[in-house]
Amino acid sequence: MNAAAALGSSLLRVGHIAAAVATLMSVTTVAPAHAAPPGFPDLSRFTQGDSTPFVRPVSYDQRWTSGYVFFRTPDRISCAIGASSWCTGPIPGLRADQQSTCPSVTQGVGPKEPFAFGRSDQSCVPTSDAILEPGRKLINDAYGVTCAVGDGQLTACVDAWTNHGFVLQPSGSWVF
Repeated sequence: MNAAAALGSSLLRVGHIAAAVATLMSVTTVAPAHAAPPGFPDLSRFTQGDSTPFVRPVSYDQRWTSGYVFFRTPDRISCAIGASSWCTGPIPGLRADQQSTCPSVTQGVGPKEPFAFGRSDQSCVPTSDAILEPGRKLINDAYGVTCAVGDGQLTACVDAWTNHGFVLQPSGSWVF
């Protein structure tokens, strides 16, 4: 084998190794796709809204300027989606033991913990956040969270990074 052929062969092997490394890196950096649980709404059927009206202006408490998106539903549920997501207000479809003056649904503390319902005897303080109309969804890409509001008092959110979320609806609200 002449020197040019040997060099070409070596470059070909280096090229194959580089391609293999690139493939492995792309496989390990892509989050696995998770299927939504049965009964979770198909979020592709909702129209994505512009999140600009849902980001609180600087006049609000400074702690909320770190990438959270806030919205209200037409049925007076107030939600925040970000590093930790939650909703409070008149949540429909709760069991009697989940009812309170101000029920909530909050994101689990760790990535393996699902959302959970909470109870409070304090009054819910209504927010003045923009209303997310039925048929619309908001995506907070910085935290991998999507929330949608549908007809008939439906609110659904999912955290794509942890594959946890919730569905709020009169026929029965649930978390996963």
